[in-house]
Amino acid sequence: MKLPHRLLRLVHLLGAPFVGAFDYAEPLRHASTYLLLVQWVIFPLMAGAGVRMWLGPQLARQHASARDAVRR
Repeated sequence: MKLPHRLLRLVHLLGAPFVGAFDYAEPLRHASTYLLLVQWVIFPLMAGAGVRMWLGPQLARQHASARDAVRR
């Protein structure tokens, strides 16, 4: 599934305040619902989007070169 770069960037940027609040707001760290939300939803989405944006161009080039090699 190919996601547009703008959507990945938006997910990454929208998750940043949640992680920042988790780091700097002591009461939020002790709220079990917020803790579960950040650990199991927000952070994995942010990390996945960040890795996809970081490695996306390299993976696309590898995929294109492998596809071209099969066609020859």
